[in-house]
Amino acid sequence: HIPEDPGLVTYIEGESCYRNPFAGVQLRLFRPSHPDETVKTIWEGNIPRGRLWNRNGALFLQLQNLGPDHFSNGKNRQQQAETMFRKAETLLKSQGISYRNVVRTWIYVDHILDWYHEFNKARNACYADFGLLRNGKLEHAEEIFLPASTGIAGKNPQGFSAIMDLLAVNKMSNPDIQIYPLSGTRQRSPYRYGSAFSRAMCVVDSKEKWIFVSGTASINEQGESVYPGDLASQVKHTLEVVHSLVQSEGVAISDLCEATVFLKRKEDFPLYLKTAEALGISNIPAVCLIADVCRDELLFELDGIFVKSR
Repeated sequence: HIPEDPGLVTYIEGESCYRNPFAGVQLRLFRPSHPDETVKTIWEGNIPRGRLWNRNGALFLQLQNLGPDHFSNGKNRQQQAETMFRKAETLLKSQGISYRNVVRTWIYVDHILDWYHEFNKARNACYADFGLLRNGKLEHAEEIFLPASTGIAGKNPQGFSAIMDLLAVNKMSNPDIQIYPLSGTRQRSPYRYGSAFSRAMCVVDSKEKWIFVSGTASINEQGESVYPGDLASQVKHTLEVVHSLVQSEGVAISDLCEATVFLKRKEDFPLYLKTAEALGISNIPAVCLIADVCRDELLFELDGIFVKSR
């Protein structure tokens, strides 16, 4: 359901895997099923920044194309990232929601390999201020309620160091809604090695279960990259990690309704297609594009949204 106001678009410059220079579009749509389920636009001054809607008594809020304001574009990259996160918190609070309600972030980082450590410092500092990190002890990392997230290379027209979309859910007084992070068994919390996000976030109501799977790559239980230089093995390992993550919730790969495939090298795309066919995932609803992952040795990353009726 799209209200009659300017559209909300996040444009990311990322090279297509195909001959067509346009990699694809991902749409987030909501169709109200009851007169009480309304949609409104969130504004920052005269700029539309998101949508707020209610579903089954809960509030959902999606913010898009968030970055530092134009006056802060001269700041260094870490400061720009902090401004981006704090702007998100301000907009959320304006709607009676806090960053603690955020279940998913999509973050597109310009030249990610040059400053990913500084980006993580900015995010960690903001999340600590927002009260997300509790005491921050690593031995309890899997218990910390952190949003699922993708942090991937991507340029934006504004020239910011990073921009972000996010989804927040406030279950209000609805006892049927459950929200909880997933860690799985094949990888541990990324917070153990400095990245403040969960492997996945699960949102369940009386009708459906959504699993928001973070950007996932070929990393083992110790947080080490595995199969360097071997795309086929990285794809296989990543899929095994994702499968084990969602399987624990009674969800299958066939329940994937949106995905993004990130490849570091365009010349690897034919091998990816061959590997995907062998693994039975050639028909997943994915946008495929070329982008640096957060580590130089990682050649592949996958994120996605799984939905299963209850």
